[in-house]
This record gives sequence, structure tokens and C-alpha cells, in this order.
Amino acid sequence: MPYNNYRMNSSSIKYQDLLTKGHADPSNMRYELHRVWVLEAALKQGFRHQYAKRIIYIDEDSWYGVLADNYDSRGQLWRTNIQANVYAYDARRFYPTTVFYHDLISGAYLADRLTNEGQPPRLNSEPKYVEAYFSPDAARGAGN
Repeated sequence: MPYNNYRMNSSSIKYQDLLTKGHADPSNMRYELHRVWVLEAALKQGFRHQYAKRIIYIDEDSWYGVLADNYDSRGQLWRTNIQANVYAYDARRFYPTTVFYHDLISGAYLADRLTNEGQPPRLNSEPKYVEAYFSPDAARGAGN
């Protein structure tokens, strides 16, 4: 499983070096042997969706769906997802970081949540939210 990928988010790695043709440079991804739960879902008869079947590999420690295989209506493996993570010691929890979505038919991929050349996320900082922040009135007031 992709695990403890602190290097993947390092500001010393530039996007042009990380994002190679066809996939991210694998030398920046770290893997560990982990126990996973395998969740397989098939499209219900009579319904339509771009994926006829999905297999999601859920890490037993973080309960994140770290890997996924997505099949088209012909039963062909079409897309895969890979989610890197780190343990955020200040927040005392696992935190999902960069996610890669690969289209195996076209050869294209998308990298999401990259922070190498930007500001890293602040995981355990102000503002501290009060209960009223999560109320219906607060949600109405936040809409534009």
C-alpha cells in the first residue's frame, strides 16, 4: 500500500520531476505491506453508471480507500486510483495527500492534491470551530 509518503509531498521535488509521462515517478512513492479489506461493488441490474464494477482496497489502520480498480461495462479494467497518505503527528491521525487517477485505456492520468510547490496544508490550526459553525443557519449564511 502507498504509505507514509512524506517524500511525495516534499517541496524539494518539483512537479516537472514528479509528474512523468504516463505516471508519477515511482521513486518518490513509498509502499508498505498492510492488511486491507477488499470491497467489491457491482452495478445493480437496470441501472447505468460509468463503472460496472469497482474494487476498493481499504487500509485497516486508516480506513481509507487507498487503492481502487474501476471496470467498464465490458468487464475491462479501465481506471485505477492510488491515494498516498502521511501520518499527521500534530493532528494524531492519518491524512490523505496526493491522489493519482489513471486511465489505463488512454494512458492519461490526473494528479490531485499536490502541494510540493505551494503551501502545505495546516492540519491542526486555528480557527477552532464552535458548534454553531455546523448549524443550518451557518450553512445558509455561507452560501452565495
